[in-house]
Amino acid sequence: MLWKIFKAIWLIIGIMLGIVLGLSFLGLIIAEVARAQPAGWTGPWWTAPVCTGDPGPMCWQEFDNKPGCWSLNRNDWDDVVITWSGECRDGRPDGFGVAVYYGREAGKRVSRSQEGLFMDGKPLGRWVYRNGMGQVLFELYFYDPGP
Repeated sequence: MLWKIFKAIWLIIGIMLGIVLGLSFLGLIIAEVARAQPAGWTGPWWTAPVCTGDPGPMCWQEFDNKPGCWSLNRNDWDDVVITWSGECRDGRPDGFGVAVYYGREAGKRVSRSQEGLFMDGKPLGRWVYRNGMGQVLFELYFYDPGP
């Protein structure tokens, strides 16, 4: 009798552990889907091409005020110019700063800003996004050890 109770307890623990691990794995999948690339982009973000001036789904663009420092441009606007108020290290933004994007969409001037911390060229922690109409969005980034 005691053996059956012991077996039942271990079975319940195993099922619970399986559920926890399964949900954790599902959470990783959901997190990856949430970081989905813009329409038309199929590769991981670090394989994006250098911007050529044509609007596209995503590309690397040099900051206008920081030669040699690059940012991932996810805007599909025309004539995009990006500025960065922070420091750069190894060609990537590093530390706290504000990135401002200017461009044209349907012939009208548009802009948005992002304020937050970069670590190794990747956003980290709480970021504040503002568009040209005054709307504000907060986003939280966790460290991504990818390239």
